[in-house]
Amino acid sequence: MPFDMLHHIVVDDPRLSGVVINPFGSALILKRDHLTAMENAAIGMTHERVEHPGKLILARTHHSSALTRAFAKVLAKSPAEIFEAYILTARQAHERTSHLLFLIDFNGDRKQLFPTVAEAVQPYMKPGTTFELLKADLALLNAARKKAAPAFKK
Repeated sequence: MPFDMLHHIVVDDPRLSGVVINPFGSALILKRDHLTAMENAAIGMTHERVEHPGKLILARTHHSSALTRAFAKVLAKSPAEIFEAYILTARQAHERTSHLLFLIDFNGDRKQLFPTVAEAVQPYMKPGTTFELLKADLALLNAARKKAAPAFKK
């Protein structure tokens, strides 16, 4: 099983704290933080699934046109059906700082789309930048439309 698949099994289910490889032999226990450290060492970033229990506060962001082009290019080449996508900043009401949000309205498997998008935009991130990829629901899509023009539209 490739590392990406193994890592995404843990990332996609917040109830899991890790995985055990070869549990009936010489068991190798990989906890969530071990997988995250391995991913960060290998590709320079980590993927994590985050739940937003409250409302996200969206705002327009100032980013490079190169980032927009890279984002639009990877979406245009995607096998997923992409309708529109936005680059914004987002935070929850209880958070003091915002993070970069790539909001994407699409049909398809996010497990295939999100890693390729993350890889495409990562070179345009400053060290320490936090960003999130999120499948758009209707409320977020309408809020995004009020804040910014789409970075990609079918």
